[in-house]
Amino acid sequence: MKGGKKLKIYLAILRMIYKVYFNKYRLYFDTNKKRVLSIVSLIAILGISITTGNMLTAEIIDMFLNGNDHILYSAIITYLVSESSLVMLFFLFAKITMPENSNIFQVINLLPVSAIIKHFSCYSFQIIAEVIIPTLLYMSILLPKMIIKAISFKIILTLIFIFILQAVFMTMLFNAIYNFSLLIFDKLKLGYAHSYSLFSNVIAFFLLIWIQFKNFEHILLNYSKFDYGLLHWCSGFMGKMLNGKDYQVFIPIIIFLFIIIFFAGITSFNFLRNISAQIKSTSIFMNVFHPSSKILSMVIKDVKLLLRLENVVFLLIILLLSQLLMFIFKIDLEMKKYFLKIFISISGGVAVFSFGGDYCNIPFYKLLGIQKRIFIFSKFTSSLLISGILTVSLLLINFRCIETFFDLFRFIFILLLSTLILLAIGVIFPFTKTNSFSQAIVSILGFSLFFPISYCFIALEHFSYFWKMGLIFCISLIFFVIVANVFNKRWNGDYI
Repeated sequence: MKGGKKLKIYLAILRMIYKVYFNKYRLYFDTNKKRVLSIVSLIAILGISITTGNMLTAEIIDMFLNGNDHILYSAIITYLVSESSLVMLFFLFAKITMPENSNIFQVINLLPVSAIIKHFSCYSFQIIAEVIIPTLLYMSILLPKMIIKAISFKIILTLIFIFILQAVFMTMLFNAIYNFSLLIFDKLKLGYAHSYSLFSNVIAFFLLIWIQFKNFEHILLNYSKFDYGLLHWCSGFMGKMLNGKDYQVFIPIIIFLFIIIFFAGITSFNFLRNISAQIKSTSIFMNVFHPSSKILSMVIKDVKLLLRLENVVFLLIILLLSQLLMFIFKIDLEMKKYFLKIFISISGGVAVFSFGGDYCNIPFYKLLGIQKRIFIFSKFTSSLLISGILTVSLLLINFRCIETFFDLFRFIFILLLSTLILLAIGVIFPFTKTNSFSQAIVSILGFSLFFPISYCFIALEHFSYFWKMGLIFCISLIFFVIVANVFNKRWNGDYI
């Protein structure tokens, strides 16, 4: 009875949060045009993922149908490790962009219910997104081709099951580490406990990555015996089904640890009961000279604005430290290239914060005679400048990853494209310290777009140099037009 009452309270709070988000959704998408564009964008993202995913998995599925069970299991292990990495990146980005002192959190914190119910309810939608989005995107790689090839329905259901379980497993593990770390750092009275806690997650994640890839070749060669790696913890179910009695795995151990991590993740939200750490602002670069040039003055002002946000500074530091950890753990060169592309893409996330912290000043800028093109240019340039310095640092740390001119060009293009995309998202859904809905949308769109674009880069390897350059130019032009158009709407519509 007591448990049933708690469940009712939890569902009631969840319903309240859902209504708040739904009302915010109706406020943002208040016209049919916006609703249609959002649906078309979602279909386009899934369409690109499915199309390019099929290109990547066609050969694997064909080999599996010809009797090679090992190839499918090896692919699933690889995809589960990638899914775990994506869950971690989504978790980090959500924690960085979603404010802990939003209006929703403040209201729910006043409710006369237990701390665990309050905090777990607050983060439930974030947790659901961290599970559903990576699962959905990875399912778009494998399922369409498997359905077309009429592969056993049992295999398809098992595949969906293990991808969901793996996403839940990693989400709860990362939340448990974060919540426990936050409690410890808050008790130690350290400032920026939020940032230190996220860094604890990053260290734990890279330790798992290092252990995983240190034994990766061994795992794939000895697929008849299950390797208990956390990043592909749930693959044992698929291995047992594909390899039968010959497959050495103790399923109860997998289930037992899954249950422990699941309940540890939920229970850890009780640690947030007395957390007092708040994200602080700073007055860094207050005395930096502003030139008479309007363009340079606006760029410098925007750089200062961005670097005063702890979220931005933490994002930059965490990416640099992640690269240093990769160097310390001596990760394989190909994996370094893979993660370098991801980190450079994420570095463009600085642009997400550029517009939101300053958009209320647009009427003031108009009175000062600041032109729209100067405003647009300053936002893009300041974001690109900060992300560019970080990217140069990442490339210097990983200079061996640049083997050809095209490698360098590709890294630069990733930076430009991610900055444009995330700047557009940041303009459509402006970042503010108290609006958790905007940050939720930013997190979801940012990672949803990143995934099919990363597919496109893999697919580009099959094209000639001329077609690569042409496609890259077209994609860049499309997103530049989108950013300019969205800015134009904001400048001429919302703030007149």
